Amino acid sequence: FRLEARAHAVDGDLEAALDALAAAAAVAELLDDPAELGQTLNNMASVRLQRGELDAAEAIYAEATGYAERSGDRRLGVQLAMNRGIIANIQG
Repeated sequence: FRLEARAHAVDGDLEAALDALAAAAAVAELLDDPAELGQTLNNMASVRLQRGELDAAEAIYAEATGYAERSGDRRLGVQLAMNRGIIANIQG
């Protein structure tokens, strides 16, 4: 689902990307896979950021940070911190 979402985002169909990411998040939750859920939320927040929805993106990045910590995925944690920094920079 995440690959499908990426393809939609590249094609500019952000609504379809969000739909695919919602499916990916549901699967990750069912599998109780915090690393996959964190990655999926990171992608979802990035799509929201592309749409200019800064507050929504920040909230999703914050949620994803919890899953990165829970799974011990330090790389994802760094990516999320950088993405949150981008939002802070845009907001001034």
